[in-house]
Amino acid sequence: MKTKFAIISILALAGIISFACSDDDENNYESKQSAATIRSLSETNRILQLDQDNVLQASNMNDYAQVPDGRVIVTYEDHGEIDTPFGNTCKWHSGKITKMEQIATFKPVEFGESVVSNDRIEVILNTPMTCVQDGYLTIAYEVGSGDKDIEHHFTLQKTEKALVFQLHHDNGGDISATKVKEGVVAFDLRDLIPANGEKHNIIIEYMGFESAKTISIYFDGKRYNAPALKVGHETPTECYMC
Repeated sequence: MKTKFAIISILALAGIISFACSDDDENNYESKQSAATIRSLSETNRILQLDQDNVLQASNMNDYAQVPDGRVIVTYEDHGEIDTPFGNTCKWHSGKITKMEQIATFKPVEFGESVVSNDRIEVILNTPMTCVQDGYLTIAYEVGSGDKDIEHHFTLQKTEKALVFQLHHDNGGDISATKVKEGVVAFDLRDLIPANGEKHNIIIEYMGFESAKTISIYFDGKRYNAPALKVGHETPTECYMC
């Protein structure tokens, strides 16, 4: 079984699905970019979990109502910190989304399932795009590419050991020894990784440009299983427990 997706450039952000809104604003806010997780706290309240410690509550989130919950790359203006909901340990920010792209996200395949391709790939480690957050493994990568229009395919396969996976790459015949293109892909591991509040690491094995490689990505097991709760106050407050 092969998993298919269109390349999302980290630099150009020319990806699978792109949603952009551009309204002039009198304030010149700094533009920021982050991999994030869209979360629905209720039918009318959706937030962006930017990283371990920061949440964005965007004023124009309704403009992206067609984007499902899950992993995205978001470009946004940070308008500053706002009051944190009761019981929350994250810093909450108000802001405005200027661009959003879904990160192609897939389930891993089972151990023993036939995966025939093992073309070379490099996982980019010195970027916050490569992480385990909110139950998703997100990988930024480089692949050799002479034709940017040829689709590459990726598969994450379970092994006999828990939290150990093999990343397979099929270049679709797009080969170059001198040119590379970058992209981001995510895998939904919410059914596989612990949510017990302890530190864990995921092991990923893959064929690098020069040799076979094994890397570890650490994560905190309490991060992704945080409940969206209604806390009992005189006026119920929606709470996202970071």
